Amino acid sequence: MGTSGRWTIYCHTHVESGRRYVGLTKKTWRQRWDQHVCRARHAKTSKNHWYNAIQKYGREAFSHEILETCHSLEVANLAEECWIEFLDTRDPEKGFNLMKGGAHTPHPVKKLKDRPEFVDACRRNSRHLLDPENRAKGLEALRSPETRSKIGMLVREAAARPGSKERRMASSIEAVNRPEVLAKISAAAKGRVVSSESRAHLSRIFSGRPVSDETRAKISSALQGKMSGKRKPLTRDHAQKISEALLRTHCKRGHPLPDVDSHGRRRCKPCTSLHNSARLLCSESED
Repeated sequence: MGTSGRWTIYCHTHVESGRRYVGLTKKTWRQRWDQHVCRARHAKTSKNHWYNAIQKYGREAFSHEILETCHSLEVANLAEECWIEFLDTRDPEKGFNLMKGGAHTPHPVKKLKDRPEFVDACRRNSRHLLDPENRAKGLEALRSPETRSKIGMLVREAAARPGSKERRMASSIEAVNRPEVLAKISAAAKGRVVSSESRAHLSRIFSGRPVSDETRAKISSALQGKMSGKRKPLTRDHAQKISEALLRTHCKRGHPLPDVDSHGRRRCKPCTSLHNSARLLCSESED
């Protein structure tokens, strides 16, 4: 954080008593106010007169205003000191400031991870993780029954929280409906052949699974209008296609079509026989 830029002199006022707190920040006054509230909330016993006031009265008991904006830290420090003296906020009857202000100094490194000593310490502390023996010990500890039990308990507690299931479901639906996700799923599933072992495994998983009345009702509601006897009315285009199909005398390969069967369909026997033979060959190759 440099000394140039936009610096803000802000004032928080306790509405009921009129007592003020004057401060200096390079953030917005709201960001700085949220920091004050967060620190006051986590300070169990604080020697900071200002944090004690926030704990006592609550964040809704204060109003906020910007007193001045400056474009250099030197001017901002001088302005903060002048405003504290002008409003006399170091007087406990009038304000919450303990210091006279004007002593703000920016830290030379804005982020902790950018400090050279922090990076070196992280490297030293993580070297033992590269040791194969230590990695094996860590994996063994993660796979132990006690650790797996603790992880399962935490997962179940998180899933039992109110609204957790709805949030996870909404997140999953939103992710699956993304075009890039749909493209990846389609590319991964294209050409995939499910082996007989996988089919048997899925059959064992789903067979005998109890289905609740609520799930049965949802399935029934979703299938309404799709089962025999409750079909949706045919559209004009669909009826036209059926009419054209019934008027055809030959299939696409030129074979003559038989009469309509008991199900109202006209199937080409040579093409059907060829299709069934191809399916039989595919199933034999899988086995």
